[in-house]
Amino acid sequence: MSKEQRAKPRVAFRHAFKSRIVASDGTRSTACLVLDISATGAKVSISGALDPRIESKNCFLVLTPNGTVRRRSRLIWSHGGQMGFEFLPDMPASAVSASKPAGRPLAMSDSAS
Repeated sequence: MSKEQRAKPRVAFRHAFKSRIVASDGTRSTACLVLDISATGAKVSISGALDPRIESKNCFLVLTPNGTVRRRSRLIWSHGGQMGFEFLPDMPASAVSASKPAGRPLAMSDSAS
């Protein structure tokens, strides 16, 4: 049995909550369930495969139904239908505005696929 090596403790949920893995440009997304989360990352479950057009080294986990809370993330591991994501530092606002036009938050009900 392996020893836990995480720097921050994870919070596991009795009932996983719906989330989305979203491409950094907001054009693609895949539905997922958040199984546990910490200050530094999250474990999610998906049915099927991650949309291959989503860059797994720089994507977002949308954590609220209206899309206003999201964390820039990168895929660390994948096993079956479960994936581990590390949260990345937020980009400065100047870098975000220079790289793409401003838009509305991507809500979980949006169908970007």
